[in-house]
Amino acid sequence: MKRKQQKLNTLFFSAIVLALFFAFTACQTDETCRQSKKVEVGMAFYLDTINATTKRWVETKISLEKLSVHGIGTDSLLYREKTVNHIRVPLKQLGEAQTCQFNLNFANQVQDTITVVYQNKLEFLSMECGSIRTHIIDTVYTSGHFIDSITIVNRNVNTQYVENIKLHHIK
Repeated sequence: MKRKQQKLNTLFFSAIVLALFFAFTACQTDETCRQSKKVEVGMAFYLDTINATTKRWVETKISLEKLSVHGIGTDSLLYREKTVNHIRVPLKQLGEAQTCQFNLNFANQVQDTITVVYQNKLEFLSMECGSIRTHIIDTVYTSGHFIDSITIVNRNVNTQYVENIKLHHIK
């Protein structure tokens, strides 16, 4: 009889431990759900000059005053007369291959257009969080009125806040 009671106690204790284990693991929130799901391409502005001593090109990050950024083909005003040294802009998420254009208005009344050609990619996060649309940059063009050249630093556009594109101006 004592032996039977011991087995029941062990079985009961095991059932409680197992139930608590499943209760805590099932109720855990997925850490990726708490992270930002905002996907934007990061662009920074650089001034390229020649060093008088070394006669080499020097790249310096610059701030632009009164910069306004509009999405072309949409009513979106992304930046309105801001002083910035970098911008973060969203890309279109529909379809697989996309082209997105932005009109940049500088303080000196010069306008430039940036065209980003990219692929959309669906990235699965988890069952609880679903998925997000990330992008892979293929090519970036400029109309060349203020921005002289462009360097793609990181082709993968995702939730990490990184510099994807360098926009170069030569004085």
